[in-house]
Amino acid sequence: MPQMTSFVGIDVAKDKLDVHVDPSGACFVIPNSASAVRQLVRRLAPDAVVALEASGGYERTAAEGLAQAGLSVLCLHPADVRAFARLQGKRAKTDRIDAALIARAAKVAAASRKPYHTEPAAADVKEMAACRRLLHHQRAALKGQITRLATKAMRPILAHQIALLETAIRRIEAAMAATIAHHQLLRERARRIQTAPGAGPLLAATLVACMPELGTLTSRQAASLTGVAPHPRQSGTRRARGRCQAGRAPVRAVLYIATLAAIRCKSSYLRAFYQRLRANGKPFKLAIVAAMRKFIVALYTMLKNQQDWQHQPA
Repeated sequence: MPQMTSFVGIDVAKDKLDVHVDPSGACFVIPNSASAVRQLVRRLAPDAVVALEASGGYERTAAEGLAQAGLSVLCLHPADVRAFARLQGKRAKTDRIDAALIARAAKVAAASRKPYHTEPAAADVKEMAACRRLLHHQRAALKGQITRLATKAMRPILAHQIALLETAIRRIEAAMAATIAHHQLLRERARRIQTAPGAGPLLAATLVACMPELGTLTSRQAASLTGVAPHPRQSGTRRARGRCQAGRAPVRAVLYIATLAAIRCKSSYLRAFYQRLRANGKPFKLAIVAAMRKFIVALYTMLKNQQDWQHQPA
């Protein structure tokens, strides 16, 4: 990476952005709006590295505006920022302090993190998928509650709410499909994913929105990013069994359902792989996670080589 003149840390809130520029030490507060971000671009050096802390979607306006202006933008996980703060011996937490810490963390992260680059259409689909998950959880909670109700008068009320949620979920799925259909790159990636046995529109939408890196990573990185790669746990003479941890939970949840469908499909080599593991005495959870890893790696290879599923080796 070329030498950068400055590193900028931005602590994101709903209504404002706390900005810290390193090494000049300049710090100021601007509104969290598109117009304010455009003014911020004019104040920054063209080769500056800008780091933001992911804040549940509030960072999208700033990240997209800065990236579209040609700046190198990094989105850091809040846990990574807090770990860096502890490493620096910083216990106090204010928006101004956090902005300075993020600027310092950008110096370290710039060497290993890829700059933020997300198509606006993919970001829209990601938000839709998050809304769908929220409504899906609400529907599941109501369905569980309605089976335990002893008061008959409550059942039609909950049944009505369940019907409303199901209608809203279908509308969101239609909006996701329409957004993908109007974007050539997303449409082609979604089409290729759906050529795989067990992969439907929901898996395709989730992968194109929540894993835009798929097809550009290594197979191990793809499995680790999904959360289906066992990480070693070794210390001294201790050799514990590796565990799958972290990763992107929304992707993993949808991939799990798709893998269950794939191992029931006679035309999928995942079925033979899963059955071989079970025949060798492997427990269900281990076998299904191994099949999920094989599935995501195969999808990664397919997208990287721009091939449909039928070209995958059996």
